Amino acid sequence: MKKLLLLSMIILTGCATEAKYQAYLDSLIGISKDNIVEGLGKPDEEYTANGREFLTYKTNHGNSVYVNKYGSGYSTPRYCNTTYILEKGKMVSWKYNGNTCRMD
Repeated sequence: MKKLLLLSMIILTGCATEAKYQAYLDSLIGISKDNIVEGLGKPDEEYTANGREFLTYKTNHGNSVYVNKYGSGYSTPRYCNTTYILEKGKMVSWKYNGNTCRMD
């Protein structure tokens, strides 16, 4: 399964875009929970609601620091949280949030 996830990532090469990340997630529809966990490891969050299972993986990419010409600025966290939604042990949909949910 790790090979399938890696192959999917390699196929979707080029400029990093959200559309490519969405296409990658779409390509995983139908995959089993066991294969998701085998490929990605233990989820950061896991819960069940309304007969569905939710597996959330969180990635933290540090902070982006923006400084203006006067030397003052601000910091923005860089992250991507992806949730795989399963019914009967198979992925049926996904959702994500964050500002680094992109794929090359």
